[in-house]
Amino acid sequence: MKFKNLFFVIIGLSSFTFQTSETCTLQVKIHNLRNLKGQMILEIYDQKKNYVDHPMARFVKEKTLTKNDTLTFYIKGLKKGQYAAAILDDQNKDDKMEFSMLHLPLEGFGFSNNIQATLLGKPAYEDVLFSVPENKEIKI
Repeated sequence: MKFKNLFFVIIGLSSFTFQTSETCTLQVKIHNLRNLKGQMILEIYDQKKNYVDHPMARFVKEKTLTKNDTLTFYIKGLKKGQYAAAILDDQNKDDKMEFSMLHLPLEGFGFSNNIQATLLGKPAYEDVLFSVPENKEIKI
């Protein structure tokens, strides 16, 4: 009887280990910052319908934490899957993109896969998707 209970404890612990291996750490490195003024905002998206307007996660980091012209975000506990990322170089720390009178961006921004926005707007969600099958580093 004791061996039967021990068997179920071992099975239970192995399932717990399996569940924790379903998450990863995503490292996002942002290069070529214009200056060290303000903050960098990183948004992660996991659904097309929420792309740009409703991120699943949002991270803010002061640009003074930059090392070697690179600012790095570490996102731990991310489930394996497909994601899109967008960054905003929020120089005045107002948590939003500033636009000119002609509605052109006044602050820097970028997307995963280094896909550029067009005059018509943001890049397609499918173009900025990247897979996270394990711990991963992306550069923007």
